[in-house]
Order: sequence, then structure tokens, then C-alpha cells
Amino acid sequence: MKNIFRTLLLLIPFGSLQAQVSTTEIFLVDIIKKDKKVTYGKPVNITNREGYDNQPEFSPDGKKLFYVSMPDTTQSELYEFVIADSTTNRLTETPESEFSPRYAPDGKTTTMVRVDADKTQRFYQFTESPEDLYDLANGIDSVGYYCWINDSIVGLAVLNNGMELYIYEVRNSQFIVLEKNVGRCLMALNSGNNLIYTRQSGDAVTLMNYDLTQGESNFYAEGMKGVTDYALAPDGKIYCGSEGKLYLMDPNGDKKWNEVADFSKTIGNFYRLTASRDGKRLAMVGYKGKRP
Repeated sequence: MKNIFRTLLLLIPFGSLQAQVSTTEIFLVDIIKKDKKVTYGKPVNITNREGYDNQPEFSPDGKKLFYVSMPDTTQSELYEFVIADSTTNRLTETPESEFSPRYAPDGKTTTMVRVDADKTQRFYQFTESPEDLYDLANGIDSVGYYCWINDSIVGLAVLNNGMELYIYEVRNSQFIVLEKNVGRCLMALNSGNNLIYTRQSGDAVTLMNYDLTQGESNFYAEGMKGVTDYALAPDGKIYCGSEGKLYLMDPNGDKKWNEVADFSKTIGNFYRLTASRDGKRLAMVGYKGKRP
């Protein structure tokens, strides 16, 4: 049986253990575009149970949603929700804890972070069986979060007295340490050359854009005060949530956070969120009480 206390504290360093095992729910929201207007549908709770459900991530085609759940409160497993028929499939049932499920860029295999028996946290890829694993970042054993930038380069948030951002070349196992003390939010632009990440100083949050072709980071947008989780729309706009309300910013437009929907009476407070690549849906993690 794995050490759940170490797992949670490592993977989510900014929250308390008590908060992390409290109830969180995942909601789906349709993005409705009509007559050049955008509205947001009624949230649908796809988990609807007591316990920890978190880290949603859409499949590339937008037809499924990966997420992490603790079915028995002792370890985390990976699940997928099929949107068309509202069915849920369990992807893992192992002695270890798995986190951060995503499709690999090939669209066929799955990647994840797993806490192994020796308490290391590694970045793995598997096809149909989670027992058939390939360590994608051999030699790096403290991976907290990650984001594929393109089919061969991934951004890794590595735990080392805070989090360091690595730019890792999978094919030749080479990497650079780009920056120290970054946030957990990592997002890739559709260009395949840009990684958006966060810098934090107290409650101030800045979103930075690392350009692979130029090999440098530049300012992307000012985050909302105290908000650490963001989601990229397909057109490069940014979503975030605060006090149950959904905000959107166009970093190439007015550069202001504009309220676009109020979910305070349906979801309540939410923090983590993600947008589908086709721009049709959002997934949000709702919570009660103090933010996890």
C-alpha cells in the first residue's frame, strides 16, 4: 500500500492533505456559439460522488474526458468519461497511484505521472495496459506535472524545493532547466512551438510564453490575483475561475479579464479547468469550503 500522505503532498505542493481528500466534483459545460455570440450551457456533474475527482483532460477529438479519482480514498486511479453516452471507464487498478492522464501526441497511447513503490514520481506512457509502461523521462524521478508541446518535446514541472520547469526532448532524453519556482499550470499553444506557464510572487500571477524556436520566454498575460489555474481556448484566449464565475481574456485583444458566465449557484467555487481542442466544451473542478 502506497504512502498517500507523501503522494498528495508531492503532487500538489500548494494544498493541504485535508483539502485534497475532501470532495471535489468535475462538471462539463457546453460552449454554445450562435450568431457570433458565445454562451455557456448548464453544468453537468459527471462524477457526482463523495471523494476526490480531479485533473480533467479532454482527448484530442473532444469525445472523452480523462480524470483522476480516489475510489476508496487510499490511492488514485485513472478514469475516462465518454461524452456521447455518459459512460465511465476505469483505466487503472494498480497498487501505485496515477495522476495527470493525457493522450500522447500520437493520439493512441496514454501518458501519466505515477508514484512508484520507491516513492519516486515518473512520467510514463502506456498503450492498452498500465502494466506495460515506458519511462519517457528516464533519470527524472520527481515529476509533478507535464504538458506536451509537440510530438517530441514536453514541459515538465519537477519537484525540487518548489517546482522547476524542464523542457525535455523525449527522443534523445536531453533537457534544459528553463526556470525555477513555477506554478503547476502548463499549457501548449496549437502552434506546437509554445508553452504557457505561470510565475508567482505572492498573490500576483504572470503567464509566460516559452517559444521553442527562439529559445526564450516572454510575457503572455497577467493572471488574476490569487488564481493559479488557467485553461487555453483553441484561439489562444485564456479562461480562469474565481468565486464561481468564469472569466476570459484575449491576450492579443483588450488584455482584460471579462466575466463570461456565473456558475456560483450551479457549480459554486471551481478552480482547475480545461478546454477541449475543438472549442465546444469546458471541464471544471468544483469544490466546497477552502480551495484545495
